[in-house]
Amino acid sequence: MKHKRYFSSKLLFRSIGIVFILFICCWEMGFSQQRSHQKKPAVKWRPIKGGLYLNNKREVGYKTSVGVGQEAKDGNIDIYITKLDDGESTRLNKIIDTSTFKNINNAFYKDKNHVYRYYGMVYGGTFNIYEEGDPKSFKSLGRCYARDKNHVYENRAGIIKGADLKTFKSVNNLDECVAKDKFGYFQWHMRITKEELKNPQILTKIKAFEHELKRKK
Repeated sequence: MKHKRYFSSKLLFRSIGIVFILFICCWEMGFSQQRSHQKKPAVKWRPIKGGLYLNNKREVGYKTSVGVGQEAKDGNIDIYITKLDDGESTRLNKIIDTSTFKNINNAFYKDKNHVYRYYGMVYGGTFNIYEEGDPKSFKSLGRCYARDKNHVYENRAGIIKGADLKTFKSVNNLDECVAKDKFGYFQWHMRITKEELKNPQILTKIKAFEHELKRKK
């Protein structure tokens, strides 16, 4: 009889323990689900300077857009880049001096310490320090080009090799990027060759470029 009562008591305690554990697990699951259904505060952004934005979490972001759907056929949505694409995911807050930050052209930006470049793509882009640029002398040469004391830059290709700093000129009001220096013409970052100058389409672009250049004067 003693053995039977012992085993009955043991079985009872085990049952109580199992019920208690199940109760705790169910309570935790319910609490987790309740927390997951709670609305997170919406992130709100406001413009601050030179294309930068600040949100209610005190994060600095660069506003851009990404394509939606295959080949972006469903339009674009706005996103905010808050980290450099530098392999370390450095936050913009920690690197950008917002008091001196300004827009140079369609791709380049600078503050007192660095030159930055946004490299846009259909499904987003990257925002990084552009190490080649000198922040003190970096300035715009129109929507497609920029320069500093050392080089002429095209927005996507970067340094234009062989471009003459003193005579390089560009305009803004063309569909494509065309420029020239004392040695000849450029389309984007490539120098136009003598053979290409025979192409009627190229000649039309150069004619339009020269017309805009005269208007600037």
